[in-house]
Amino acid sequence: MESGRYLLIVNPAAGHRGAKRALYPLLRRLCQGEEAATVYATSAPGEARRVAGKYGAHFSRLICCGGDGTLSEVLGGLLEAGARTPVGYVPMGTTNDLAHSLGLPRRLSRAIDLAVSGAPQGYDVGLVNETRMFDYVACFGAFADTSYATPQGLKNALGWPAYLLFGLTRVFALKPLRLALLADGRRIEGDFYFGSVSNSRRIAGLIDLRQAGVCFDDGLLELLLIRRPPSAQALRALAHGHIDEHSFVFLRARELTFRFAAPTPWTLDGERAGPFAQARVRCLPRAMRLVAPAF
Repeated sequence: MESGRYLLIVNPAAGHRGAKRALYPLLRRLCQGEEAATVYATSAPGEARRVAGKYGAHFSRLICCGGDGTLSEVLGGLLEAGARTPVGYVPMGTTNDLAHSLGLPRRLSRAIDLAVSGAPQGYDVGLVNETRMFDYVACFGAFADTSYATPQGLKNALGWPAYLLFGLTRVFALKPLRLALLADGRRIEGDFYFGSVSNSRRIAGLIDLRQAGVCFDDGLLELLLIRRPPSAQALRALAHGHIDEHSFVFLRARELTFRFAAPTPWTLDGERAGPFAQARVRCLPRAMRLVAPAF
């Protein structure tokens, strides 16, 4: 693969297969500026990580066209390679949590313009057990596996409601997890149904943290624990930055260490990662250069 100005990594299966439809407008935008581009279309999990890690440092900008999982692979590959290549994101996934969090344009033409010519911002990412990166969320417990467990055909047919429909079929199997954790030295113990460590203002299309003061480049990750299935009122309050302490634990930390009574499955950016009996999660401040509106 020869070096050039842009490397495009496209996941044709993302979302409603919208990335395939976005490819021509993206290439046309590059041609208008007479920009050189190399295009790689993924066909299996892990390819975006491998290509970004192997070739990303040779380009002046990498553009990811796909869903949040594809972007996570791209950033993970760059991080493993020690590359600081700016990354533009054209979101074409089912939920696009990170795109919504960052305020990326919803109109395709504007999203492409930003990805191609926007200014990169320093962006914090998380690292689990020194081996696995996540760019917006690591989670465990109830519905943590819904993203990858929901059949792709259902996601393509229904979009985001597919996650809700699939999750509702499992609601009666919910069981709390016993855990103990240290968050920058603060100790927390108890039974929790769900936990997440994130750098995002939206999680799974359901948890809204826009009013909680999330900052993408402050060197801190947000911890959210759910003590019990929250009421609709508690969820609405959370969306406005009000934490119901009977239902949630919410705090910020640079480093967290979790210990579970039994090995517990985790997901990172919607992909399988566990199970872990112990997980150390730490923030890597401004480790990535992500093209986005000013934070």
